[in-house]
Amino acid sequence: MNQKTMQVTDGMVVSLSYVLSASNERTHQKLEKQGVKQIIQGRQQIVPGVEQALYGMSVGDEKEITVEPAAGYGETNPAAVQTLSRSSVPSFAKATPGQRLRLLHKKSGELRRATVVDVQSDTIVLDFNHPLAGKTLQYQLRVDEIRPATPEEIESGQVAAS
Repeated sequence: MNQKTMQVTDGMVVSLSYVLSASNERTHQKLEKQGVKQIIQGRQQIVPGVEQALYGMSVGDEKEITVEPAAGYGETNPAAVQTLSRSSVPSFAKATPGQRLRLLHKKSGELRRATVVDVQSDTIVLDFNHPLAGKTLQYQLRVDEIRPATPEEIESGQVAAS
């Protein structure tokens, strides 16, 4: 079976080009991001709405889709917005609203990302939601390549460097 007749199914490595658009209601700015991504289909390596849309596509196919928050980066979680004491974390001294921070969680040791929402003299408000949480996303997709994943790729869950 050649690439032109292959269709996207689980266990296939899919190389895709995309344009992602989303509006930011607070600032009325439109985010637009272009990229190329390689995934193993069916392994949840891309938002669910995009993964679902890829099924059945072939090399060269293009599609425009709208992804609602539940099938994208999820709904905004109000509990993920936290107010912290600025004195407890000296690195916040120069933080400004809108700034993205990477923070090391003391208990779990995991690196977490947050957006600075507000800065006062003694507190800082951080939003740990994904920046695209709660947003309806528009994607323009194009499948550039399809091939079966190797046993090593299936085992590791990672596409081998080409």
